[in-house]
Amino acid sequence: MNIIKNFPILLPKNIDYTKWATIACDQYTTDHKYWANLKEYVGDTPSALHIIFPEIYLNQPDMDDRIESINKNMYKYLSTNLFKEIDGFILTEREIDEGRNRIGLVLCVDLEEYDYKQQNVKIRSTEETIEDRLPIRMHVRKNAPIELPHILLLIDDTFNTIIEPLYAKKNELEKLYDFELNMNGGHIKGYKVPY
Repeated sequence: MNIIKNFPILLPKNIDYTKWATIACDQYTTDHKYWANLKEYVGDTPSALHIIFPEIYLNQPDMDDRIESINKNMYKYLSTNLFKEIDGFILTEREIDEGRNRIGLVLCVDLEEYDYKQQNVKIRSTEETIEDRLPIRMHVRKNAPIELPHILLLIDDTFNTIIEPLYAKKNELEKLYDFELNMNGGHIKGYKVPY
């Protein structure tokens, strides 16, 4: 069974990508100032910030209200045709600092092939899962019509046969985005890789 699935990737259109992009929500877990500054910067503009649940807010008294707001924003974005569907993968190039890039692929995988408790599966965890957070995460996703995962999959590709050849031909690919990330996150470009 192939772990890579051919599901469309939703990419917002006609928006300010600098305000859309939001760092993985479990980073800056204890930095209230970071999230307050980001909220002020984004305002009411369409943003991933409005449809994710940063871990800093877990177990807060307004958790249920926050989840309801996230779901409403997701449905609003879908009903206003905010997204276009990308059939294929997205080759990403993120410049972190001058001359240092991180290159990867955005794609869909079959999570039936993943088990955080087992090592003898096709997709396995490299770090411990905090089981106490799973019920809250399930609650967040219960009524969510879309998913914004921030999972990094590491591949064993000793001979650089997957990402590097695509990156070498990036100028032949359709550029989907090219912008500065907010909050000093660097610069990012994305290229469509057809199936």
